[in-house]
Amino acid sequence: MENNSIPIYNICNLLDNNNISQDCVVYRLEEYISNRPTMVSSPHRHAFYQILFVSKGKGIHSIDFEKFSIEEKCLFYLNPSQVHKWEFEPGTEGFLINFNDNFLRTFLVNPNYLSEFTFFGGNAHYSKFSCEKCYETLQSKFEKIYYAYLENQPLQKDYMKVLMLELFLETQLFLVKKVFDHEEHNETNGAHAIVKNLEKLIETHFIEKRLPSEYAELLYITPNHLNSQCKKVLGITVGEVIRNRVILECKRLLVNADLSITEISYALDFKNNAYFSRFFKKYTGLSPEEFRRKSK
Repeated sequence: MENNSIPIYNICNLLDNNNISQDCVVYRLEEYISNRPTMVSSPHRHAFYQILFVSKGKGIHSIDFEKFSIEEKCLFYLNPSQVHKWEFEPGTEGFLINFNDNFLRTFLVNPNYLSEFTFFGGNAHYSKFSCEKCYETLQSKFEKIYYAYLENQPLQKDYMKVLMLELFLETQLFLVKKVFDHEEHNETNGAHAIVKNLEKLIETHFIEKRLPSEYAELLYITPNHLNSQCKKVLGITVGEVIRNRVILECKRLLVNADLSITEISYALDFKNNAYFSRFFKKYTGLSPEEFRRKSK
């Protein structure tokens, strides 16, 4: 299914027409806030990856319909599939980096390298990081990226890419260490690998595959083992993970007033409108129409 259901902004139409041929743009956050268009105050998607580093200020960041506080010394990652909007309080400062697939693809042997990072996996709960302990290091790194961007020279672009890859690797290592600090290394490593592969498969197949046994088959393990590993890592069953992904896509599609309930029901492979509405209300407490009105 195509992600054309709600507004999608790319690098060249997000703020101005000066970036039409660029694969990466970097802003000081205060510059972006003062010039940003009103269109991004409502839920929308990007056709690019986004990194938001806040050094000063406050606000609210809604990612896939969950609200996260914006505070000093925090970092957010977004991939192109996620729906978000934000509201900054006056005086918020930091950096904003937007980049598309092409920016790093020519620099890496593995074209799918970004998908290996947990925080670019599309799960809102992995999008935000507190930077209190490493703030000075991150502030320096973002300053270097920003000034390398202003130089607009080939070697400077490569320097930007190196700095950004360092940032991604450091964040991923932080995530891994955080997990290993709480559980046994080998056992946790295996469980997380299984769940990560499960989440990738669900992201690809959630419309046509809704049964845990179908994913267990794809992973060459038993449904019971998959379920136990999923509960160990996420605290919920495989069925709940699948259902949560379907509900998220329902919400993403309902944000767009141009799509009818019938079109959404068809796009998500529900039998009919009535079944879709019953499913959505059972797990959200709202009818599709009520959610749509509430989200405006």
